[in-house]
Amino acid sequence: MTSRDARQDLDFGGYLIPAGTTVTVSQWVAHRDPRFWEEAEAFRPERWLGGGPSSVPRGSYFPFGLGPRVCVGAAVATTETVHLVADIWRRFRLELTTPDHIHPRPALALQPVGAEVVPRPW
Repeated sequence: MTSRDARQDLDFGGYLIPAGTTVTVSQWVAHRDPRFWEEAEAFRPERWLGGGPSSVPRGSYFPFGLGPRVCVGAAVATTETVHLVADIWRRFRLELTTPDHIHPRPALALQPVGAEVVPRPW
């Protein structure tokens, strides 16, 4: 989740948000909004092929926040993740041993509680 303080009174979809109010937004909820995501609850990594996040409206995907306070490490983290996943995938296939026992725990980063993965050489 991320939060900001309203600098001025704001009418947001018919709700009055007074200046000084802390507004909290959940990436967990936004990233599963069926208005923007087909099969919003499904784990579908292939949705990122092609246009990826650029194919949805601005603000519907914001893993690093938005605006002037966006995470300064976003580009580095994204690049690092791509290289890390590619390196792991080249060497191993990952076998999920507990597919029915995984529960998400939203924290600073989403944590897959109960996930057990065994790396197997190709």
